[in-house]
Amino acid sequence: YQIMTGCWSHNPDARPTFKNLIIRLEVLLQDAAKYLDISQSLVNNKTYLEPISSSTIFTD
Repeated sequence: YQIMTGCWSHNPDARPTFKNLIIRLEVLLQDAAKYLDISQSLVNNKTYLEPISSSTIFTD
């Protein structure tokens, strides 16, 4: 989020350079193991993966 807001700074001089962005994104990718991986829990959640039909979405 901080990277995104930095890129949209009102002050162009405060925006990160492409080189800085690459460095920061590489660090984020290397630290990816520190983040919670919820993908497996979603796969095991049958309700999450259950197909829905229009009749379950729209009720009269």
